[in-house]
Amino acid sequence: RYLAKELLQQHFGNLTSADVFSLGAMSYELASGRNLAMNGDEWHELRDKPLPAWPKNLLHLSRDMVTLIRSMMHPDSGMRPSCSKISANAVLDQGEHARVLREMRAVGKQRLLRHNSFD
Repeated sequence: RYLAKELLQQHFGNLTSADVFSLGAMSYELASGRNLAMNGDEWHELRDKPLPAWPKNLLHLSRDMVTLIRSMMHPDSGMRPSCSKISANAVLDQGEHARVLREMRAVGKQRLLRHNSFD
C-alpha cells in the first residue's frame, strides 16, 4: 500500500525519498479514513500522477496540510520534501493540525486494534 514505485523498479538511489512517499501515503490513508489500494489501477494512479489539488476525501484538512501530503506523495522522487523540511513545516505546529494529527493517530490505533483482534 505504501511502497514508492521507484522501489519496485529497483531504483534504490534515494531511499529517504521513498520513505517520505510512504509517510505521505500513510498520512493520506489516515486523513481520508479509507484503506489505500494494494494493487490495480488506483494503486498505480496514486504513484503515477500527483494527487488532485484538493482531493474530495481531504476537504476537512487545510490547504497547507493537503499541500504537504501531496508533496510527500509526488510521483517524482526528486520533488518530494526532505525529512527536515517536513518536520520544520509550520503546518504541523498549528493548533488545528495538531488536533488533526491526534485524530489521525487515534484512527490509526483503532485500525491497529481491529487488525490485531483478527490474529
